[in-house]
Amino acid sequence: MGLEIGTLRARWDVERPEGAAYEFAQALGERASYGCLMAGEGRCWAEFTQREMLRLLDEFTRERGLSPSERLAAREWVASLPWAGWRDALAPFPPSDPAENDERQNGGSVELYFEW
Repeated sequence: MGLEIGTLRARWDVERPEGAAYEFAQALGERASYGCLMAGEGRCWAEFTQREMLRLLDEFTRERGLSPSERLAAREWVASLPWAGWRDALAPFPPSDPAENDERQNGGSVELYFEW
């Protein structure tokens, strides 16, 4: 077994959202800090699938009672993230065949670094 070592660098390439999208981003960072890839005081690094992110946005919308325009603004911010493999439409979930639980069901993925 070998040892591999690399570096991670945060690129500040995500526009800071405003309004309801900002509130969602804050809630996302707080939630991510409980199950993220790496965390420290006031920061975390987390990976999200497109389906997971949209589910979290739906929950946030219901909990906060966002208006349709606020939800749309938050959804547009989500779509603007640097996704690897964003899909405009996702296949129904769960798949009828568990072997098909792939990008068609889950969409793309994105890794985000939060610092507060």
